[in-house]
Amino acid sequence: MSKKKQIFKNIVNLIILFLSMELINILVKGIPEFSNIDLRLIFIFIVANSMGIKYGIVFAILSSISYIIQNYNGASYIDVIFLNTNNWLQIVVYLIFAIIIGLKHDKDSLKLKLLQDSIDDSKEKEETNKKMIELYKNELKEFNQVLLTHEKTYTQVSEFIQKLSNVKYDNEKISQLLKVMLNNDTCELTTMQSIHEHLDKEKLDIMNKNHIWINKNLKKELPCYIAPILLEDQDLAIIIWKCDFEQMNIDYRNQIIGISKIIKYVLSH
Repeated sequence: MSKKKQIFKNIVNLIILFLSMELINILVKGIPEFSNIDLRLIFIFIVANSMGIKYGIVFAILSSISYIIQNYNGASYIDVIFLNTNNWLQIVVYLIFAIIIGLKHDKDSLKLKLLQDSIDDSKEKEETNKKMIELYKNELKEFNQVLLTHEKTYTQVSEFIQKLSNVKYDNEKISQLLKVMLNNDTCELTTMQSIHEHLDKEKLDIMNKNHIWINKNLKKELPCYIAPILLEDQDLAIIIWKCDFEQMNIDYRNQIIGISKIIKYVLSH
């Protein structure tokens, strides 16, 4: 329920309870058994205990007005009402009673709200954890599926990393590994300086962004692929001078990028 609807509902209930109190007071007026019972205190308790301190105080004020009207109906002077300390005592009792009961209600409501918020947070965290667990399970299934369908490829990558860790900066041995991994006899790992003559401004911009350059126009005097490996001490590059037609595709490009990242990681550690 929205806040505005709740306020409207409380106001309607307040009016209904006040009118009910007045009606009961009229009905029991003159009955000796009810002469010592202050129904206003009972209704103040009901309002403050169910709606809180604000509505309790409002009802206490309305009850005070009702009390004054009932006891001084037909009085000639206002002074008679307000100079009588008994009237003030009754009003103070109404207000204090409303405040005490209302404070208890508001305190209990706050505790209940905090508890509900805590429960909601726990449920939200639990739902998030469930989603994360489900996501991990799906990713694990996908990874297992990839391993099953590409077992040979991942075995090659594992062996490549192990061999690469041993050869380190031996470019010639790494080049031999590249030929096996990329299934191409024209692979070469070299320094960026050694291929500077092949790099114009466009290619240099691509290299500086650590992106692979592809010979899309298939110019014979240029390599088919140049994959930069930018390190702290020296900049290397994987050069593939010639490719079969079926190797000029996105899958082969991604394979080169993956291999270059592996080399960069191993050489950086």
